[in-house]
Amino acid sequence: MARLKDIALKANVSITTVSRVLNRDASLHVPETTKQAVLKAAEALNYQPKRSRIKALKHQRIVVLMWLPEETLNRLPHFLAIKDGVIDAARLAGVTTKVIYKKQDEPLNASMFASCDGIVAVGKFLQADMPVLSGANQPLVFVDSSPNPHRFESVVIDFRMAIKQMFDVIKTMPNPTGFLAAQETFYGKINYGERRKRLMIEHLKHHHRYDPKLVFTGAFSKADAEHLTRELLKNHAVKTIVCGSDLMALGVLKVLREQGLSVPNDIRLIGFYDDMAAQANPSLTSLHVPSQSMGQEAFYSLMTQVVKPDKIPVKKIMPTTMKKRQSTSGGTNDDASK
Repeated sequence: MARLKDIALKANVSITTVSRVLNRDASLHVPETTKQAVLKAAEALNYQPKRSRIKALKHQRIVVLMWLPEETLNRLPHFLAIKDGVIDAARLAGVTTKVIYKKQDEPLNASMFASCDGIVAVGKFLQADMPVLSGANQPLVFVDSSPNPHRFESVVIDFRMAIKQMFDVIKTMPNPTGFLAAQETFYGKINYGERRKRLMIEHLKHHHRYDPKLVFTGAFSKADAEHLTRELLKNHAVKTIVCGSDLMALGVLKVLREQGLSVPNDIRLIGFYDDMAAQANPSLTSLHVPSQSMGQEAFYSLMTQVVKPDKIPVKKIMPTTMKKRQSTSGGTNDDASK
């Protein structure tokens, strides 16, 4: 039987780190890649945690319900990482997962969940979806939304704290500051990105950096970001650009290169999610959202419900951190210090 020591050797980390990762210690601050290395090593060594709640779910089947079609989620990697986190944690516990992608023209129906033992609902869901989800009479956890914290378990981030963390960096950057907000409407009712845009504008105003002529809104796409960047730069000499996602920041980088502008020498650039930031050139300063860990925590919440169906719903708030990299400093890189 595999021991923590064996996992530590395989993942090239300390036994303490292995223990804290496997026990989901929220205060542990290590890169997401380190956490995933530990989990993959544990899986490769067939490590079996000695927790009865994991044994209670062994050989059962859960549904991972994605709120949008797969082709749409390909440009929203945050949700795909959440899905991967659920699947990884379930696999380690011996639980089978079935992924269902909600379709634009197909409402949810009870038959989707007829043979499952629990549901992890990833993303934002319509009010019309709630009777079907709750009517399935299965353990249910929402990730990245909390439609009713008094009734349903959920795993989210604190957006107000996240934006505040971003502004601890933004306020040190040169002005003027441009903001490329990401916002889209799905199913005609869900305005994804609206809260993030509103909070960002609140902080821009509070820090005397708000200029409505420097705020542009588009979809969560690289193409939209490229178009918005060209519009932003037409008549404005901005010194800092803040983006609604890393994917948008990559679009900004492309246009800046085309126009002979250097990051960070001419313009500082900041992303959101930290799902593509470290691989960019230059690497991007970005707000790190622990997407895979959110998925893992959702699975653990589901396990607890199976063991104790009448437990009080818990809303888990996952910590976010700013990752400072070359796009705002040229030299400092938080990843290199790990």
